[in-house]
Amino acid sequence: MHSPINWATIPPSKKMISAAMALGQKTQKLLHQTRYGPQLHQPRGVALGAMRKRVRCTFLAILLTRRATPWYELECTVERRRGSDITQRRVALLPRAAFDAPAAFVCLLVVPRIGSRLRTFRMSLLRATDLASLAPDRLVSYRQQRYIGDAMDVPLDAFDVASHACISQLYELLSALRQQLEPLATTAPTFAALRQLLADYHWSAVIVALKDLRLRPGAEVKAVRAQQVLHDLRGGALQALAILLQLGELGMLSEADFPRLWFLTRDHLKILRNAITGIDPAGSAHDEAVRLHHINLVIEKWQQATHAVPEARATVHVDSAFHGHIAERCLEFSALDRVLYNLLNNAVRHAADGQVALALLPVSAAQPAQLRIGVANRITQEQRERLHALTGGELHALFSGGLTTGGSGEGLRICADFILRAYGLPSLADALQQGYLGVAQPDDRFIVWVHWPIAGD
Repeated sequence: MHSPINWATIPPSKKMISAAMALGQKTQKLLHQTRYGPQLHQPRGVALGAMRKRVRCTFLAILLTRRATPWYELECTVERRRGSDITQRRVALLPRAAFDAPAAFVCLLVVPRIGSRLRTFRMSLLRATDLASLAPDRLVSYRQQRYIGDAMDVPLDAFDVASHACISQLYELLSALRQQLEPLATTAPTFAALRQLLADYHWSAVIVALKDLRLRPGAEVKAVRAQQVLHDLRGGALQALAILLQLGELGMLSEADFPRLWFLTRDHLKILRNAITGIDPAGSAHDEAVRLHHINLVIEKWQQATHAVPEARATVHVDSAFHGHIAERCLEFSALDRVLYNLLNNAVRHAADGQVALALLPVSAAQPAQLRIGVANRITQEQRERLHALTGGELHALFSGGLTTGGSGEGLRICADFILRAYGLPSLADALQQGYLGVAQPDDRFIVWVHWPIAGD
């Protein structure tokens, strides 16, 4: 594959502008012909029709990335000048057959009458191919049967009366919210209806009560497991969901945010069923049934998502070299979700530039059996120094739990415990030594990686 063109190093020329305009015109024609990408992006994908309205922009920088599918991934950064600069980004998929070049490249749609001003597109933090050198390819599972995603939970009846009621009310609220946000529902959601629903279920009071959840006296639950469950119950997708709902109450959201609200609501319901046994017996029975889950279920909700945690937000960029199934049950997929939300929440919280990358690489290339999952964010020199002071230079110690530069210190330990169970590993030390998970700091990036067994067809 050819390296992307760095337009900043090439002086403008008639030939270059002509080539860019030719490709731009072809792209523009495709945008007129195609409203959505493949089924993966329906109905929650980006409507390409919205791009067609931005013909008066100063310029449009386009990044086309080759995929192992008949589609190119198209990322457009639009800048318009009407008193102030407004930059907007959209992602879509276009048929690969429409383009001649078989490589990833950057081009420009130079709008007539405006000129040939150029913009360099900053490449992603982490690509799937970057993960190849982080760990050995030959990783094996020591389990006799595939991990189904269980055993990282606490029974609902282990909580005291007030906490039991609070958790149950949260689950009922999220169930009603998911139903109202359902993309295929006959009635479209409205902010007025959402506000009424939150009021009916006393949303604000529930969020406050979650801070004081307690186990009942005599509950036979290990303290570490209780801490981990409470961490994911209050974290997971709930923090981002709460922030979006608060923005909605302030009138700062649009209908375009409904799909993100739906993803977060659905995911946290699954996380609750995974973490709190007995909260929804019928839902749990559904989760335990064999049902293959494709990696597209991860990609569709994270690609170019704006993800928020308290006091931080970032855009998530996904690069996947894997196009198969990753889980055999909803229960297993929710366990993987608990891992991903912990990794991404942590990365967003510490991202120095508001950008986070999620990369997915199947290993080994010849006969893929594991999926290597990497999450990266940039850090400042001050953050680097704090990390090294905290860990004594042994960054893998972050997986042990209890070490934090601002959070609870539980997130990476939860990830580690899931990976240990997924592969039947005897200890964290074994997992780190053999490369099932790890931390790297190659430059100004902080990279965490884990593995998950690929599901059979």
